[in-house]
Amino acid sequence: MGLHFGLYEGHIAEDEEAAKSRYSWLIAKGRNCYEYVDGKGKSWANGMRYVNCARDDGEQNLVAFQYRRQIFYRTCRVMGPGCELLVPYEDEYGQELGSKWKRACGQER
Repeated sequence: MGLHFGLYEGHIAEDEEAAKSRYSWLIAKGRNCYEYVDGKGKSWANGMRYVNCARDDGEQNLVAFQYRRQIFYRTCRVMGPGCELLVPYEDEYGQELGSKWKRACGQER
């Protein structure tokens, strides 16, 4: 446990389009100052864009964290080969993303 995955790569943007992307993470740049790393475009992204959202704590096997304006993942349980990578989203972040995320999480599996 505690193995790090990442870095989550993507296009850095501050616009509303990035905010609406199913592949974006909010990055804190400072007090009340944010940007997004958007992995929607495959030319900017890496395999971390395929980490899915866990429906509950029982499914979760990764934790996302920000370090120096970058997103990484860390394992929080032992995983076997071929295991789907699943991370929960903070309630506040999920509410910002709206029902689009809830539908996507429920339909991915």
